[in-house]
Amino acid sequence: MGKQINFYLQTADLERIEGYLRKRNCIFIEDTIFEQANPLLADSLLSSKKYITFPNKEIQCNTLKNTKGFRLNQIRSTVMEFGIYGKKNDFYRARFFYEATYSENGERKQKDADFEAFVERFFRWFRRNYTRVPEQPFFFQNPEIPIKELF
Repeated sequence: MGKQINFYLQTADLERIEGYLRKRNCIFIEDTIFEQANPLLADSLLSSKKYITFPNKEIQCNTLKNTKGFRLNQIRSTVMEFGIYGKKNDFYRARFFYEATYSENGERKQKDADFEAFVERFFRWFRRNYTRVPEQPFFFQNPEIPIKELF
């Protein structure tokens, strides 16, 4: 079963999160089709969907049958997913998602334990730095803005 954090944050918050990840030598991979079996690196978390990992972690790509390209296999790769799913009043609605296991031939396989420990540390850092909205499944930073403005 996966772990996730859903949130509404502003650009400055996303830049702070990106800074935290970069200080830990994370790289960002675009969620796109690439011409070779080497994923395209992203400069920033802002915009669309990305995958976060370390340079030396296992990345698997699938060959796409109808095109001459490749796409990252997020199920088997050692990555944490980041996605932006909308923007309202200068707030991004986004999430981080990590799946620690995958199924292979009917058997559950564990992904990289070191990376899973990193994800746990990152999630703890996030929860310490951002406030959970009561009775809502997401986090939010700015207490000066009424949360009802986001809905």
